[in-house]
Amino acid sequence: SLVAANSRRLAKERLYMGSPPTDLAPLSPEEVLHLMHELQVKQIELEIQNEELQTSQGKERAAAQRYTALYDLAPVGYVTLNRTGAISQSNLAGARVLGCDRNRLAGKRLSGFVTEADQPVFQAFLQKVFDGEAHPSCEVRLRASGAPCCVHIHGMRSEDAEECRIVVTDITLLRQSQVQLQELNDHL
Repeated sequence: SLVAANSRRLAKERLYMGSPPTDLAPLSPEEVLHLMHELQVKQIELEIQNEELQTSQGKERAAAQRYTALYDLAPVGYVTLNRTGAISQSNLAGARVLGCDRNRLAGKRLSGFVTEADQPVFQAFLQKVFDGEAHPSCEVRLRASGAPCCVHIHGMRSEDAEECRIVVTDITLLRQSQVQLQELNDHL
């Protein structure tokens, strides 16, 4: 392979340090046997290291798949926003609650999904997140496909303060149940 050929070329360059040796004395049979033994040991060491590397890479791939599934299949929406409020990443639940295909979310401003009446609440929330306030959250209504839904949003700023990660939980049924309960209490 190209990688192996490149590695061999680099190894030769390091061995010769730029120029091949010119004064090799003939080796005795014992020295040849010793060198062959050392090369065989080194080959086995490299094979063991390669096996360990492949095992490690397999474990890393499995872990990445587990965390991807955990992120993508979470029951709540995870959305990453930049400082302007534009979406850079979303899981499937986040896209579902926003009523938009996940592949089309990148670059769209989350505020574009928030109802006009709740824009001030959402903008104040974003300001708190990027100001580094501990545990900021808000409730807003989203203009999803179909009827508007009510969501609870909790956010946290990234370490470099260039992004924030938010959790979006659809609480529409909870709010509807509270309204119905209040209506029942009012009639009693």
